[in-house]
Formats: sequence, structure tokens, C-alpha cells
Amino acid sequence: MRLFIAIDFSEENKQQLSVIAATIKQHASRSRQVEPENYHLTLVFIGESADTDGIIEIMDAVAKKTHPFSLQTDQIGRFRRPGGDVCWIGFAKNNELLIVQRMLESALKNKGFDIEDRPYRPHLTLLREAVVPGDFPDGYFDSSLPSVCQSVSDIRLMKSERIKGKLVYTSIHSVNLTE
Repeated sequence: MRLFIAIDFSEENKQQLSVIAATIKQHASRSRQVEPENYHLTLVFIGESADTDGIIEIMDAVAKKTHPFSLQTDQIGRFRRPGGDVCWIGFAKNNELLIVQRMLESALKNKGFDIEDRPYRPHLTLLREAVVPGDFPDGYFDSSLPSVCQSVSDIRLMKSERIKGKLVYTSIHSVNLTE
């Protein structure tokens, strides 16, 4: 199974994020908008693994050492790609988020999971394969779009799969942050 640990968003916030994505999409000559039901903030991408018990054990241990917190969006950005950019919404610096992410990543690595070794950049993907004008300024939307605030009380183990050509993310375990 292709797995990752993530923070899910409320239906209300998914709709608000969808409106933001549609606003950005208006400035692209081509793009593919992410389906609102797939909006999430990845904490750790695990990749192919059948060891769900090991991952759940780690998630449960981390959740006992952390507490609920809130996230707030604060910027729009893009990862430049040859076939079209990935447009995303980023989050204000949040120590609780970084602590949860680092604890999960460290514990997974210690248990032998092959986790990518690159800096964590908390973002939520809004558009894929976006072609925007070359002179379109980064940060253009940062002050004009509404901020989204999400309460985080749990983390989820998610499975990623293609069903009838459509990317589907399914929660297979959820654990509440308790400290």
C-alpha cells in the first residue's frame, strides 16, 4: 500500500480551499484542480509499505506526547515543474506542527522505514500541472485571499490509490492528540 500520515481538514475548510484554488486557477492557461476531498497536509510520506501495525504503533506513541493545536494559512506558492507547476497554500510557522512532524519522521526512520531526507515544507496542494504566465509574481495572492484556520485534534494514516483512474485517499487509522 502507498501510505502517508496527514492532517485532514473540515468540510467547511475544504470548500474554502476549493474557492481559493478556483481563484488561482483563473490565472492559469492550464491546470488540474485537486479534488476537495483530497485536501490534506502531509506530515510524513511513507510510500509503499505493508507494515501498518508498525506505523500505527508509532502514531499512537506520538499522539500521547502531543496536544491539539491550530493551523493557519499564510501564503500561496508554487513548485516549478517542466510539465506545469504545483500551486499550493502554505501555513504560518507553527512549533506544535513541526514537533509532531519531526517526532513521526524520527520514529519511522528509527523503525527502519525509508523516509525521504529533505526539509519539511508544510503545504497543501491546490493545483497540479498549472501553467501561469512567466511574469506572474509569487506572493500575488498572499494578502488578498482569506486565511483558513484549521483545528488539529488528530492525525491520520492514509492510503493512496487509483480507483477507475481517479486518485483516492482513504483514512485507515486515526489517533487523537492527547497531551
